[in-house]
Amino acid sequence: GILSLMIVNGAFIQIITGLGTDAAIVWHGVSTEMEDKNRIFSIAVYTALLQFLLFVIAAFLFFRVTSKTILSGEHGNTFFYIELLYFTGLILTEKYTALFYSQQMATLCNKLLAVSSFILLLACIVLFFFLPETIVDNPAIVFSFFIFIPAFVLLISYHMKLKPVLVRINN
Repeated sequence: GILSLMIVNGAFIQIITGLGTDAAIVWHGVSTEMEDKNRIFSIAVYTALLQFLLFVIAAFLFFRVTSKTILSGEHGNTFFYIELLYFTGLILTEKYTALFYSQQMATLCNKLLAVSSFILLLACIVLFFFLPETIVDNPAIVFSFFIFIPAFVLLISYHMKLKPVLVRINN
């Protein structure tokens, strides 16, 4: 129930706030139209920040009006932070996947996502055998980390490999 709501509502908000920038990043990144790869990176960062800001504003207003969180409809501040972690992971995954793909590094991106997810799965299995209540009592937190951690791996890997810098976007 709760995780399904988080997924559906998160995807809906991601589509609305993303404004198609991920597809544009890939399209322009692989074309010869935009030679400056730092400019593509900067567009991704600025749109990610805009998405994050729009989410925080919408989530805050929704919580103030309904006393429920925007993605799962749960009561309480704890779920707000879980949803913030989840949505941040969605944003980072979308932007850095687009950036990797725009640099013709789709294989590396997919391997990073697969390996980090597999390691998380193994960690959850071990945790389940030794501390099952951690997994059983906190499925939303575990799920949110399953989204955020691979996204963070993409972020670190992209910056280590390409060393992008933010630039001013003109035009």
